[in-house]
Amino acid sequence: MKKTLLLLSGVALILASCSDDSPINTSDETLITNESHPKSNARINNKLETLYNAMIVSQEYIDVEISIKNFFTKIHNSSAFDTEEDLLNWAKTNIASTEFNNYKALEEEWSGIITKQTVVLTNHHTFFTTVVEEYPDIDYGHTQIPYQTTGDCLSELNNCYFNAQRLRTYTIYSAMAISNYTGTSQAAGVSLASANYNRNKRACDTTYEACIGN
Repeated sequence: MKKTLLLLSGVALILASCSDDSPINTSDETLITNESHPKSNARINNKLETLYNAMIVSQEYIDVEISIKNFFTKIHNSSAFDTEEDLLNWAKTNIASTEFNNYKALEEEWSGIITKQTVVLTNHHTFFTTVVEEYPDIDYGHTQIPYQTTGDCLSELNNCYFNAQRLRTYTIYSAMAISNYTGTSQAAGVSLASANYNRNKRACDTTYEACIGN
């Protein structure tokens, strides 16, 4: 299977507008390419869906996701961090704008996240190795739309969620397959993938609210 190792650059998933035919905008169009779009592979997708659903209800996954959300809430930065080095370098010079008393406290909390994420990687090894082995012919784990309305705005939101999940899959694959090249550990890369996915989903929701006039 052909693997294109694209290095990550900062990406903000956001709907252009409710009337725009493009489902998503990115700050680097090279990330959303035909190579990264999933093809039909029902057997692998069913396997991944089962593995993914088992992972997201596990206590270790729930714990690390809560820690990631709390950590990124405390740093007060809505930008995407592509590598651990980006995050920690930013923190060194912007610690005063965070809720952490000092850089050491931030570093220790981040280290705790890496420890928790390592447990997730170990306990759900088959899921992550399957992502790497089968990428890009995969499609799984799409967020259920939390709104009951219909129309163009909801359709665009669905597209936005879909692409957010695609990018999350790509960044998980990148974290697992090319971490040695970026200097970011697998656990750090997967944690950043989760943080950026949460950020992109919030952007989807915000744009949807604006689209319906709230």
